[in-house]
Amino acid sequence: NYLGQKGEIDGMTNLTFNNNKQDGSLMSQFMSYTLFNAVGSPAPRCAYAQVTVNGQNLGIYSHVERIHKPFLKRAFGNDNGTLYEGTLIDFRPGWVNGFEHKLGSDEVGRQKIQQLIEVLEGEDKNIEEAIGQLVDLDSFYTFWVMEGLLGLWDGYSGDENNFFFYLNPETDKFHFIPWGADHGFSRFQGKRQYDEPPPISVKTQGLIAYRLYQIESCRQRYEKTLREILAKHWKEDEVLAQTEQLEALLQPYMISHQKIMTQGKAFSNNKKRIKGEGLGKGSRRSIGDFIRYRREEISNEIANGMPIWTVPPKSLFAKEKQSPSDRTHLKGGGNSSSKKEKKNITQQQIEGLIEGWINYFRTASEQQTHQAIQSQKFQALPLEIKEGILNRVEELKLNLVAEKIKKVLEK
Repeated sequence: NYLGQKGEIDGMTNLTFNNNKQDGSLMSQFMSYTLFNAVGSPAPRCAYAQVTVNGQNLGIYSHVERIHKPFLKRAFGNDNGTLYEGTLIDFRPGWVNGFEHKLGSDEVGRQKIQQLIEVLEGEDKNIEEAIGQLVDLDSFYTFWVMEGLLGLWDGYSGDENNFFFYLNPETDKFHFIPWGADHGFSRFQGKRQYDEPPPISVKTQGLIAYRLYQIESCRQRYEKTLREILAKHWKEDEVLAQTEQLEALLQPYMISHQKIMTQGKAFSNNKKRIKGEGLGKGSRRSIGDFIRYRREEISNEIANGMPIWTVPPKSLFAKEKQSPSDRTHLKGGGNSSSKKEKKNITQQQIEGLIEGWINYFRTASEQQTHQAIQSQKFQALPLEIKEGILNRVEELKLNLVAEKIKKVLEK
């Protein structure tokens, strides 16, 4: 439809291709979205494409359904609500305008976002009910559990990143949608540092998840949802069979660097693989091993109920309110005091933040790049981080991004 604006394929006017640079197996997005949809949590459909540009074979890309009106119509039965995208952002005071507006009434959407920010910032004893007035909790618990089950450390509950949320006119509440799921099937817990390892069965970096998880009845609801999904949908043999089918499908179309990248990182029938063997950067095992052992790992952790975890979400730029209880976290019924958090950003945190922006810019459209650089989030970054991002995009020859960042730095 570049030449004919009315052109479409099965109702779609945009195609999104992802090069899976973060996913050595090439399977995380396909598998993750398939499982989200299977449990009834709306997620984009995903396929594969062999991409050729000017005669050059670029290999296999994931073909991911765009989160736009056709998706909303399919997933929610309507497309006249308000849609936002969240990238390295959460529902914090002063951040109401940081979410990227995609569709619908922005005025109505921002009002709802501000209401949610105030609820999360407040001390309402009935906070689950208050959140439930603004967020569809049935769908949120399913979304939240799936992020934890699949090890999606770079999603909303794990990293305040890679998510959409839709103000559904039928419920007048927000519904969350996963995005950027090329980091799943991993035991990596993210780039934030903790005094003790966080739970593997749940992620609470997202403020909504964190506030809910501090309530016993909410932990019980999370556990109930998790156990139901494990029982009904986590069928190891079926999921492993799908990985084998995908491996057979993709292998003939991989270009050389993809073959090297996937070698030893997918799964096949190798059930003798050593437990804990790695799958590329940031992962501790292959996808196959993750699938085989995930139920056992989680079941062991939640045998006596969900582990207690009270460490507040660590935002690099938001000042946290901390009470003595906030600075103590419990796990598996034990007591342990965490050290008072440092106010200064560590070098590792700086590098993690820079890498987060780089990962976004690698796959963002020109319009998304422009909006991100002009956003309040980017403008508020310390000069050191902006310069670090600029250096990285220049190394990667992301020339368009570099030009836009230079214009910001020149002001």
